[in-house]
Formats: sequence, C-alpha cells, structure tokens
Amino acid sequence: MDSSLVLLGLLILLVLVSLGLDSYRCTLLSKSGLALLVGGIAGVVLAALHTDATAPFQLHHSIFFDVLLPPIIYEAGFSVERTTFFRNFGAVLATAIWGTLISACATGLTLYFASSCGWIPSIDWVEAFLFGALLSAVDPVATLAVFQKLNVPPVLFNVVFGESVLNDAVAIALYKALSLTTSGMTFPVLALVVCQTFGILVGSICVSMLVTLLGSAIFVHIPALRAYPAYEILLCVCVSWTTYFAAECCAFSGIVALFFSGILTSHYHYHVMSPVSQLVVHHTLETASFVSETLVYVFVGVATALVLCSNTATSLPLSNHHPPSDSEGGGISWSFLGWTTLSLFVGRALNVFPLLSVTNYLRCNQDTLTVPMMVVMWLTGLRGAVAVALVTDWSYVQHQDDVIIDHKQLMVTTTLFLVIGTTWVYNQLTLEIAPLVVNMHTPVVFYMRPLLWDDLRRRVNQAEIHELHQVLGHHLIDDNEALHAELKAFVDILDDYQKENDRIRRQLATPQDRALLGYVLSATPDSDVQNNGGNLTPRLKDCA
Repeated sequence: MDSSLVLLGLLILLVLVSLGLDSYRCTLLSKSGLALLVGGIAGVVLAALHTDATAPFQLHHSIFFDVLLPPIIYEAGFSVERTTFFRNFGAVLATAIWGTLISACATGLTLYFASSCGWIPSIDWVEAFLFGALLSAVDPVATLAVFQKLNVPPVLFNVVFGESVLNDAVAIALYKALSLTTSGMTFPVLALVVCQTFGILVGSICVSMLVTLLGSAIFVHIPALRAYPAYEILLCVCVSWTTYFAAECCAFSGIVALFFSGILTSHYHYHVMSPVSQLVVHHTLETASFVSETLVYVFVGVATALVLCSNTATSLPLSNHHPPSDSEGGGISWSFLGWTTLSLFVGRALNVFPLLSVTNYLRCNQDTLTVPMMVVMWLTGLRGAVAVALVTDWSYVQHQDDVIIDHKQLMVTTTLFLVIGTTWVYNQLTLEIAPLVVNMHTPVVFYMRPLLWDDLRRRVNQAEIHELHQVLGHHLIDDNEALHAELKAFVDILDDYQKENDRIRRQLATPQDRALLGYVLSATPDSDVQNNGGNLTPRLKDCA
C-alpha cells in the first residue's frame, strides 16, 4: 500500500471525526488525543504487517521545525487576543519565562539527583537540564479546547493560552543556550545560560519586528496590492516566513521570531489588506495549524506504537538515526520515565502556585486567579509538538573514560510516552476539575472578534443564509428572501452595537470594567447578542 495514501486516509478520518466532536461539543475526547489514538492504531497495524509504509511517519527534525511547527506557532501569534493577552501580561510573563526556567531546573535537578543515586541511567548535569528544558515546553491544545466548550472564566483561559504560546519560545531559547554548554555546573555557567536565553529571545523579537515592519511598509505604500489578493496573500506569507529564516541565520530562534511576527502581522498587515485576503489568510492559517498539529500527534502515536510492538528502540522511526556508539543508553527505561513524570508534576507546581500567588498580590481583586484555577493550570502542563521537535534534534553525548555514551533513544522514547500520557491523563483531570471552576463563576463574556463581524456581513451580502448558522452558534435558519432582508437589518443592529461597544470601552477606566462590558454572542440558543450593561438584548429568533 502506498504510504501517502495511508497518511491522507488518516487525515481525512481525523477531519470527519473532529467535525463530529465540535458539532456535538464533546469533551470526553480531545482532537489531539484522537490523533494519538488513530496514530497508535495505525502504528500497530503497520508493525503487524511488517510494511515499509512507516516512511512518512519518520520524525524528521527538519520537517518538524521547518514545515509542521511554524504554522502552529504563527497561527497562535496571529490569533492571540492582544488586548486580553497584554492585560494579563504580568501573569503570562511570570509563568512563561520564570516558570519555564523553574520547571526546567526542577526537572533537571531531580533527574541529576536520581542519576547520582543510581536509580536511573547515568546522565550528567548538562544532559539532565537539556531534557528538562525541552520538557518545559507545554502544549495545552486539548485543555484549551475543553476550556472553550466549558466556558471557563476568561482570565484563566487567557493566562493558560498566553503562557503556552510564549512558553514554547522560552523553552526553545533555553534549549538552544544549554546545547552550547559543555563545562561543569557552576553558578557563573548557569547565569550565562540564563543570559544567553534572554539574548536569544530579545534578538529574535528584534529580527521579527524589523522584517515584519518592513513588510508592513510595503503594504501601506503599495495600495495597488489590494486589487490582487493572490499577490497580497503570497507577500504576507513570504514576509512572515522570512522572519523565521532570518532569525535562524542570525543564530536566534526562528520559532520565537515567527510567533511575534504573527502578533505584528495581525496588528499591522491584516487591517490594510483587502477583505478577501483577510478572510483567506485567517482560514488558511487556521487550517494549516490544524493539519500540522494533527500530523504531529499522528507521528507520535505511530512512533510510540512501533516502540511498544518491538519493545526496543531500534525500530524507532528516526530520520537521523545513527549506529550505536561505544556505549549507548537506548530503549525504554521505566525508572527514568517514572522519575521524569514525578519531576514534571513537582516542577509544574513550583511554577504555578508561587508565581501566580505573587501576581495575585499585584493584581486587582477582580482579576485574581483563585486556588481552583491554579489547580487547573497545574494540570494543563501537557507536552506536545515542541517537545517532540526538540528531542528529534538531540545531539548531546557523554564522554566518560574515552567512551562515548549516547542517550538519544532513551530521551526520544521517554518524550513520546510523556506526550501520550500527559495528553490523555491531564485532559481527563481537567475535565473533572474545570467544571468546578466554571460553577464558581459567572458565565463567560467574550467580545465579538472583528473578523466575526466581517464574516457576518460577507455571508449576508452573498446570500449565504444556509451557512450563517455556523457563525451564529449553529442556529438553523430557513433560506428565504424575507429572512434575508431581516438578517441584513440584524447585521446593521450588530454594527451599531459594535460601535457603541467600542466607544464605551474607550471611556472605561479599568481593564476589569472593559472585560465585563460588551455586546457578545452567547453560546446558548436562546440569546445571541447580549448587552452586559443591561439595555436592549436582540435575539436571533426575534429576527427569524
């Protein structure tokens, strides 16, 4: 069987099942967990058939970092709500930067201590901290999907989302800085690693700002681009990807640069593009991110199934697998996996509870994160695409008495099992605890994003009444001319509400007031636009 057909068939299956999960708002199974399950089943079948169809599932480092990971990171930066992101920037910065350093140090120290006691395979301090750095990259995609379906408080959603996207950048920068270290563990060396990490972050941001703002100047000074959406979209994509490779050429982090390029693109490029290009760029990025995320988890599921079926690391699908060295620490070490899991729980706790307690002290009472929220954040430390991508590039080897010891296979297998374990276990724990947090708070109030207004007008103007229910919360609408006219009036009302909402938000003094007041689309079928201030509340059923 052609390996490409296997991959495409799995992708089609996952798209259809994901559609069902979203349509019925199912929280028992996340899309990432589903991709892991499908990948695992495919891996078992491929191992049983002894086929060569595992070729497209190889963990190529270049494929991960140059093809699959950029759309995920860029879309995260592009779609981030900048107002809420920067309103919670203190908590996000604390958990994403200092929390990542704490988690990496906690994991590294725990593994180094266990290795010194002989409880796990022998690793030196650089190797322990390198592994801690790559595992400090959290990927709560499944958790955020549950949050959206359960309507958790906005402050919790924003902090978790902001931490996840910025944490990836910090983890990659920390990993790159540690990979350059070969000397013994001393305080000056650790201080140098921290300084190098911040240097990589700052340098990547500067490169991103320079390239993206130059691209924005092109859009502003060449208005003729708006008449050619194909050129406009292509130029936007090329400028964004230029930031990635420019940062890599300067020995910085391309992923960090790409994330901030997404933020800058949504702020500068997006609003000067034609409406057609805006819509195409938004949905294209969302689609590319979904496909990339799905393929990553399929790869992880297949690779883990092959390891379990062979009970060895020799069949692990690594594109850059090399012959064993003089003494190679490979295969599955359950003691190493157990100690690593324990260190992740401890490191995550040291990250969340102390840092968020400090930020709570500095925030207003309305914006504080309660203890149940902190517990939920503690359980959102999933490992995913970034950890897998980093471990495929593992190149560190030990030199002991003229003997080379390579633990790459051990690190890869441990990471694969941790990604699967945290995705399934943490997601189920979140399902149990998140509803308790929701019940303790008022219903979530979300602002209607500008793209939603544009999408509403576009669908009404193009008479796409049969699709309008997808935008307005899955309401079934009959397609007729009378309703078409009423919906036009409805959109005009929404437009007036948006203008009034923007005016009030500019006048309100505190961020909390701005967060609590707005005209929103409700997730319930009874109410679609609510005025949280207490005035008119138009409902779709009144228009229908």
